[in-house]
Amino acid sequence: MEFKPNEITREHILAAVSKIESENTRLTASKKWDVIINGKHYPPREIIRYAHEAMDGQNIYKSEILYSEFFKKYGYPVVDKSLPSDPLQALINTYKSHRYPADDELYKWEILGKFQGRPDLKATDLLQEIKKITYKNLIFHNGISVIHRLAKEQTTKYRDILSFLFNEEISLEVRTKEFPIKVENAYREIEPNEKLKPHHDERTIATLLTFHNPQKYALYKDSFYRKFCILLNEPPQKKGEKYSHYLSLLQDFIDDYISNDNELIQMVTDKIAKDGYRDTSFTLLAQDILYQTLDKNSESNRRIWRIGTTEGENNTSQWSAMHAGAHASIGWRDLGDLSEKNIKSKGDVEILLRQQNYYNGDNKVVSRKAGEIFDFYEKISLGDVILAQEGALVLGIGTVEDDYE
Repeated sequence: MEFKPNEITREHILAAVSKIESENTRLTASKKWDVIINGKHYPPREIIRYAHEAMDGQNIYKSEILYSEFFKKYGYPVVDKSLPSDPLQALINTYKSHRYPADDELYKWEILGKFQGRPDLKATDLLQEIKKITYKNLIFHNGISVIHRLAKEQTTKYRDILSFLFNEEISLEVRTKEFPIKVENAYREIEPNEKLKPHHDERTIATLLTFHNPQKYALYKDSFYRKFCILLNEPPQKKGEKYSHYLSLLQDFIDDYISNDNELIQMVTDKIAKDGYRDTSFTLLAQDILYQTLDKNSESNRRIWRIGTTEGENNTSQWSAMHAGAHASIGWRDLGDLSEKNIKSKGDVEILLRQQNYYNGDNKVVSRKAGEIFDFYEKISLGDVILAQEGALVLGIGTVEDDYE
């Protein structure tokens, strides 16, 4: 068998990681080295073996590779396990090696420089004040539509709700939990169809707070928050408590790693336009490091997923709801919101399925379906393509633009 490491690509490496994670593969640990991929540590030799298998079907490795050089070209740091492990420094090193922030992420500094402190809740026309603000993809586009509708049709209530969110005399935990409830109640007065969601989740909350006060708050996504927790061996918090936990972890990251790294700070400062946001608290920089190293690296390898559109024994079609709501969904509704279940592996989903007596405990079926559910929750990434199908018939094709909810 010929060993062909030069033909291994990033796609093969990520396919190897996906296979290892989905099958809970037991790996032979390295005594000295680990490679960090999307925030997790793996034995370099094993990753190369499985990447080689993804490339040509041969699960082989020969000791002619210098790990650090092999993985460097893909942006994955190799750490010496005989030295104190420091995954956060590894993230910064990766960020520096790519000369981030990337050009397509500089817009965050640009729009915060232009719109920080907004919306002005004293503005006479709240709708026009909000329409002047550019949130781009920092809020799901359906969420922006709801913001505009509430500002137009529930002006006084929505102004009061935003005032509540920005009120620093109320704890962030209370605001994060009660704000979505207040929005839901106001939205239901003008939109009784409960299949249409207001999309005022913790990502939207984070964006609104960051625009209001970028020195104190930071942009947020559940996807890299969960990966950040894994990296730190921290249990993710449940819905409504994630954002405050994230800010606490982020501040430690800033204090311990970013604020004294003059090389990093100067590298980023040199890329920001003169009228861009002056990030003296480094909250935007910290968020960008996590996004670029934990999320965007995996986004560069677009995958295609098939999602069925019928549910239950009667094969009830959910396609109309998916199309109208611009979302992809799956069944198993008795499992509830997986983001509240502290799901870390396919095995955690298997436990939930058995608790709800799905498939009468048939281990093979439970395992297979748990894998499908876990993939939907954990592995579908921004930029991936979803085919909404009824059997073999493709009803729609969409690109993933937002997180699981």
